[in-house]
Amino acid sequence: MSVQGKTPNAREGHGLPRPRIADYFSGRHVLVTGATGFMGKVLVEKLIRSCPGIGGVFLLLRPKRGKAVQDRVKEILESPLFSVLEGKHPGLAARLLVAVSGDVSLPGLGLSAADRALLQDKVAVVFHGAATVRFDEPLKSAITINVRGTRELAELAVGMKRLQAFVHVSTTYCNTDRPEIDEKIYPPHADWAKMIGAMETQDSQHLDILTAKLLDGLPNTYTFTKSLGEHCIYSYRDKIPLVIFRPSIVISSLSEPVAGWMDNFHGPVGLMAAAGKGLVHVALADSEVVADYMPVDIAIKAIIVAAWERATAGRPPSRPPGREVPVYNCSSAAVKPVVMSEMVAMARPLAAEVPFDNVLWPPMTLTTSSRALLLVGTLLLHMIPALFMDAALLLSGRRPRIWRMQRRIYAAQDSLAPFLLRSWTFRNANALALDTVVLPEDAADFKFDFRDVDVKSYFRNVAIGGRRYLLKERDEDLPKAKAHYARMVMIDKTARVLLLSFVLFWVLRSELYMWPINVISFLLTL
Repeated sequence: MSVQGKTPNAREGHGLPRPRIADYFSGRHVLVTGATGFMGKVLVEKLIRSCPGIGGVFLLLRPKRGKAVQDRVKEILESPLFSVLEGKHPGLAARLLVAVSGDVSLPGLGLSAADRALLQDKVAVVFHGAATVRFDEPLKSAITINVRGTRELAELAVGMKRLQAFVHVSTTYCNTDRPEIDEKIYPPHADWAKMIGAMETQDSQHLDILTAKLLDGLPNTYTFTKSLGEHCIYSYRDKIPLVIFRPSIVISSLSEPVAGWMDNFHGPVGLMAAAGKGLVHVALADSEVVADYMPVDIAIKAIIVAAWERATAGRPPSRPPGREVPVYNCSSAAVKPVVMSEMVAMARPLAAEVPFDNVLWPPMTLTTSSRALLLVGTLLLHMIPALFMDAALLLSGRRPRIWRMQRRIYAAQDSLAPFLLRSWTFRNANALALDTVVLPEDAADFKFDFRDVDVKSYFRNVAIGGRRYLLKERDEDLPKAKAHYARMVMIDKTARVLLLSFVLFWVLRSELYMWPINVISFLLTL
């Protein structure tokens, strides 16, 4: 089978040495869904930077806020993430990226007949990462995107003439009703086809009422519908060459293309940023829970290797293309475990070493596994100070915003609670074995084993990346930020001394210290 720019070896993957990863993708076209998301951007950048001979990268995009899909591609390329690629291959990304107008929430993906025919004629590898990742997404919307959208893409893939690998990006947390999650497909939590039918025939209010019953032990609609999505795509295993890839909590990059890159405040990174700004002083977390994080560039390397492995592993021509489905748990806890208490211990010195600009108060986050204590701590340490801060903002002619921010922080902690108070064991033998099949010539670009990574150095880069890429703070302002942080530490210490002095004075003045003595004296007289 031939594609534009290349005639692949017909015996590729049938006993002959495998091609290098860049050589495999040379001349071939891929389709990426979810390209505007965090992982999607890193995937697109890595594919083009490390496989510059790739035939083309189709991006399934929907027009948004009046912007055409071509304009959304330009926005993607304006990200600092693409600066290294642009310096190495000027203009290459703009030439290779092809926007296709579509929407995973629509029947048929909203594709025109011409675009459908184009994709089915050209695409050799599909990376399906489009999903709603909101934990509180209404069930109807979550099913529409995460389940029916997956079915619609699978139907498109069935007609792809050149398809050699379809990578479905799931999550390690789609079977959290089990303490141990292996790299296999578990019995379904519900019938995915019936759930699509319910979504299409029932109104949102009815589904919202049924949500708690349907989740059946899963923490939210995200994990539930991602599980359904796995079973949906798994039903196509005899029709498409399938890979199911499950990353854990994906956060800032380790090194590629730049260290510490992150572009959103979702999940734990948002809480880390808020704590660094001095907005979070009490957090919900079990100190012994393992924080199963995964650097985004490590996950993306593994995804690309998984696609290459699926496409080039080889099989007898008589064997159906998808009967054996590789499942990969891309998780860190089994090889690089870090518990919450260690995370907090690392965060405190980092807050002084790499402070954010204009911190409101020195970070001093206390952790608790009690929701009741979280509520009390939030009222005392977050909400009441927020009232005073907003009053000060209002008096200075600025818009009050701290109270609203603190409400969002509390809601975020509540939604993350199932993942902050419990650990799971993610078996990842398949994922670790996948790294061993990378050819020596590809090791520099695609090896993803990070067992030797220094965790403290990594999280220092996370802090620097938080300043630089999330909060848009300039590196040259770091000395000023440190000076401001030092002033806030002095103010904090002074406030503590004054508060303690006031309490002691009040106790002595009211003779409260005499109460225990009087009680003991009274008891002795009985």
